Amino acid sequence: MFISFCRYIFMRFLLFTITVIVIIGCNTSPDFRINHISIDIEEEIKTVALHNNDIVCYTYGNRFVVIDHSYKRKVTVEKQLNKLKIDNLYKRNDTLWLLKNSKDESEENWLCLTTDYSVIHVDTPYFLKKTEIPIIETLFQDNDFIVYAGCVGEFGGTVFFYDRKSGITYSHPCTCPKQVLYSNGSYYVISALSHIVEHSYIIRISNPRKLFITPQYEFFNHNWWAGVDSIYKSAYDKEYNHVGLNGAKIYGDTLGGLIALNYGYMGNLYSILTEDSTYTIMKHENDSLVSVESFSFCYQSDFAKDFQMDNDRYLGFSAIGNGGQCEESKINQVMFIAQQNKIDIIKLY
Repeated sequence: MFISFCRYIFMRFLLFTITVIVIIGCNTSPDFRINHISIDIEEEIKTVALHNNDIVCYTYGNRFVVIDHSYKRKVTVEKQLNKLKIDNLYKRNDTLWLLKNSKDESEENWLCLTTDYSVIHVDTPYFLKKTEIPIIETLFQDNDFIVYAGCVGEFGGTVFFYDRKSGITYSHPCTCPKQVLYSNGSYYVISALSHIVEHSYIIRISNPRKLFITPQYEFFNHNWWAGVDSIYKSAYDKEYNHVGLNGAKIYGDTLGGLIALNYGYMGNLYSILTEDSTYTIMKHENDSLVSVESFSFCYQSDFAKDFQMDNDRYLGFSAIGNGGQCEESKINQVMFIAQQNKIDIIKLY
């Protein structure tokens, strides 16, 4: 009798354990932690870059603002960089590049920053040499492709895939590509446009070599229809119909709103979609966006200016529109930073 009772208790415990494991395994949506941080930067930011666990900001007043991983300003580094009198800031791969024009703008001086913010002068950056396509700003690159964008606002745009092995460029129409992420064997192209009607969508491209071969003519960075379609006039209906070409899949185009951040976590892709003052965390699932969690923020992202990623940190930098009401009326820009299940909303004054 005692042995039977013990066997009964053991089987009940085993059944309970298996049930708990199944429930936990089915609950694939993480519990996101959202934090609000305020930083006084005094000037409007032009561009941002993740660099050695820091956030390097370049303002319209040609000044640097450097913020560390705990969101404190690194004043000593800022003073060091502001002595350089830089005209622009770019990030290519993991390197931060600074461009300094001569007084008559007839000559360009390039510098790159080391991890400790030492400056190295470079005659010609490698990406401007003939060994690679001469594009300064790229959306993504790996061993196979250099991906970059062409955008003419509401008139259209293009995402380009330059094949590093063959030298051939492939392309697909995309209204203002902002970011490219690679996950589970596919390239995800994020488009965002705030003109007239806020609109974002995603193109999933499993094989860029199946896209359109694009000659390197003068329209290379311009409207897709102005260039490529003059060659492939019968490609498909110019109304576009939100159907991807040559194996590309388009989704998320019927949701409205703007994408403020895109990031990867636990093998999945997520996006934060903003509409009015409501922000929704969306999971990319079977070529669709599935709502996971919503939260409120008293301002609406007007347009996405920059997306950055560095190791497991993802950054979205946006201007602020007129949606929502709150007392913090001095906010004009905001950053979203995701790292694993933590999302930091950084309000810039």
